[in-house]
Amino acid sequence: MTENDQAGRHRAAEEWVKTEFLCWYDNDLEQVPSKLKTYELCLAVVKKQGYSLVDVPEGLKTLELCLAAVQEDGRALEFVPRKLKTPDLCLVAVKQYGYALKFVPEKLKSPALCLVAVQECGYALCRTPEKLKTPELCLAAVQQDPHVLEFVPRKLKTPALCLAAVQESGLMLEYVPEKLKTPELCLAAVHKCGLALYDVPEKLKTPELCLAAVQEDGRALRSVPEALKTSELCLIAVQKDCVALEHVPEELKTEEVYLVALQKSGYALKYVPDEFKTQERCLAAVQSNGYALCFVPDKLKTAEICLAAVHNDMCGCAMNFVPNHLKTHELFLAAVQGNGNALDYISNKMKTPEMCLAAVQDFGHALRFVPEKLKTAEMCLAAVRQSGGKLEYVPEKLKTLEIVLAAVQQDGNAINYVPEKLKTPELCRIAVQSIDSARARDVDFEKQLTEKYGKSYHVPSEIHKRQLESMAKRISKRRVV
Repeated sequence: MTENDQAGRHRAAEEWVKTEFLCWYDNDLEQVPSKLKTYELCLAVVKKQGYSLVDVPEGLKTLELCLAAVQEDGRALEFVPRKLKTPDLCLVAVKQYGYALKFVPEKLKSPALCLVAVQECGYALCRTPEKLKTPELCLAAVQQDPHVLEFVPRKLKTPALCLAAVQESGLMLEYVPEKLKTPELCLAAVHKCGLALYDVPEKLKTPELCLAAVQEDGRALRSVPEALKTSELCLIAVQKDCVALEHVPEELKTEEVYLVALQKSGYALKYVPDEFKTQERCLAAVQSNGYALCFVPDKLKTAEICLAAVHNDMCGCAMNFVPNHLKTHELFLAAVQGNGNALDYISNKMKTPEMCLAAVQDFGHALRFVPEKLKTAEMCLAAVRQSGGKLEYVPEKLKTLEIVLAAVQQDGNAINYVPEKLKTPELCRIAVQSIDSARARDVDFEKQLTEKYGKSYHVPSEIHKRQLESMAKRISKRRVV
């Protein structure tokens, strides 16, 4: 065997090692050449990630393999051949993921199967045949997820079902038929979410109901009839949420109300008239919320106020509102030390190595705002240790084994930005193990949420898209009103 043949076989073996790791740890069959996809490999992968059934050749799909896939991920039912979809297999799928009912053949949808589906995912109601929708089934769906009330047929909406929905999510009052909106039901809704007051009929808005709403959410003040807005009610509203100040009638806006709002949050400065703003009050505002600097009149901005703002800036954008004559190296450094994202609002000519290092040490993502000529190995290492994916912004010449290793250990997906010459089987193994660990943490977190709240909500993407479009229309309508 020639040296070239040996080298070729060595490269082929190394590529297979990488592929094998990707299959067994990252469960990625998509990258595996068809000739290397064996039944045993595919079965092992779908047992770890059922959705990988999408990349299993049709000729290898058996009842055993498809069952293993849907047991791990009910969504895999979409890729099960029609002839292999049995009542038992479909039941296993919807038990794991209720919305998999979407992929169940119509003739296999039974009352029992649909009930199991909506008990796991209320939105499965959208995939239930109309003839199978009963009051009991709809109640089970709403009990699993109150937001499903939107999709319950009008004729099946009962007082009990609507009450169950608004007690879990007050905003579902929007989907309650007008004739079913009673004082008791509306009170239950605003107790759960004060903003539900928007959908309470005007004739049912009483002082008691409005008080309950603003006590839950001060922003509900916008939906309180003007005749019912009192000094006491407005004060309670701004104590709850400073944004309510926007909806306080002019004649009720007193110094006491302004002070209460500012004590709640510096953001309230947005709704305070300039004549009421003083340097002392502006300083207190930015100390509470650095972003409030954008509401400070330029004539009141001092070095002290600007420094306090960048020190207390959650988003890092307060620097954007600092007057040019107050921008100094010390201020920039304080800003990035408080929030690395502030580096984005500093011009490149003012950036220094010290400043950029401080920024990425605070917030790894800030590496993308560092000029190429200022990036150092130390800086890049600090960035990827915080966020492995930021390896994308590390110059090729600085991608050393130490840096890429730190990156994939923090985020296995950083392997996508590792130069080919540094991709060793060991590095690939570390990367995919990192991905598996992250997935395990996600699963544990979901379990913790389920244990804490007693249920887990998951909204299918197609439903979520529709809801976002509907929400945008409602918000637009409410702004006009």
